[in-house]
Amino acid sequence: MNDARPILWQGLSAGDYQRFVERSLEDPHRVLGAHRVDDGVVLRAWRPGASEARVFIDGEPEPRRMQPMTDEGLFGLLVQRRRRAPWVARRGPRALGRRVVGA
Repeated sequence: MNDARPILWQGLSAGDYQRFVERSLEDPHRVLGAHRVDDGVVLRAWRPGASEARVFIDGEPEPRRMQPMTDEGLFGLLVQRRRRAPWVARRGPRALGRRVVGA
């Protein structure tokens, strides 16, 4: 783990992360996706081998750069104080999906 902002780790235990990396965590969405935290919603994505990850936030014209959380490929972004955090994750030119989550 690197020195990523502690808020990105809120609600995620080191044990769950380790089991996720080892592929023994039963529910990978305990690590990935959108998670409510004290200051808003944290989005986490798994992109092994990627040097960066970006996410589109609904209503914003440009994607936001996610912060690397680990050397293995976990990225995170805090979306502060939004009622909803619609987002589209992208790696390269293609969208990977769209999910709307309540905060």
